[in-house]
Amino acid sequence: MFSQDIHPEKQKKILVVDSEPKVSELIALVLQESHFQVVERSDFEDFQALIDDENPHLIIIDPSLNQGRYRANFYKIFLNEVNKGELKFLLLGPPECKKDYEELKVEGLVDYCVKPFSPKELNCEIHNLINAFGA
Repeated sequence: MFSQDIHPEKQKKILVVDSEPKVSELIALVLQESHFQVVERSDFEDFQALIDDENPHLIIIDPSLNQGRYRANFYKIFLNEVNKGELKFLLLGPPECKKDYEELKVEGLVDYCVKPFSPKELNCEIHNLINAFGA
């Protein structure tokens, strides 16, 4: 029933990037209960290297974090990855940011979950992305 019961090489890997430790912990718990491998980070530093090294199936990220020096680099990498269509993103953030991502959502490349969210809602969103796109 727990993630250690499944061989790690068979688990889908999900990268979680959020600056709020309690949010990251909640997301990790939800993911581990669903047998996903979880890699947690708190900022966008070395984001491209992290993607390349970890090779995640899905990235769950708060695009509003790190308003400073890493933000521009994140968006450059984010848009590049979205345009390649190789990675799927679940963005977590405030309701006022959701409209900025509607076009990408329509294209099926990302989904947006408004903070605060329920663990059940988050689990549903993750499974929808994984199942719909074979992430």
